[in-house]
Amino acid sequence: MAISSGLYGPWLRDMGTNAKAFALNASDVITYQTTSDAYTPNFDTHDEEADLTNEVTGTGYTTGGETLGSPTWTIASGFAILDGSDVSLSTTTLASVEGFVLYDNTIAGDPLLGLVDFGAPYSTTAGTFAVTWSASGILRIDYIP
Repeated sequence: MAISSGLYGPWLRDMGTNAKAFALNASDVITYQTTSDAYTPNFDTHDEEADLTNEVTGTGYTTGGETLGSPTWTIASGFAILDGSDVSLSTTTLASVEGFVLYDNTIAGDPLLGLVDFGAPYSTTAGTFAVTWSASGILRIDYIP
């Protein structure tokens, strides 16, 4: 089954109730974990990194995920936006990476934030796995519908 991009509902719920005391600031460690298209996200119930399956592992990639560089949370034009440095993992050998799941590695349980689907599987053989994020940010929440 193909994956699809989305935000994890439990994160939004927990933010609203302050259940996990989200700070959501630049000091949080945001991690991205690879996934294949075999992962079936449940945006209503998957809430922590332990719920993830089908991580793609290989040379040049840290199992459990890599740290997003320079994470920033901003408010602009009716959107709450998570952005960060583009990804460049050199000398990797990875097969069929379909997307990244982002989670907050600062908070107990490592709550899931969102999934970014690449639209197709990508592989490297002793090469650079690179992702250039949208100029509009990685995750965007429209708070003025």
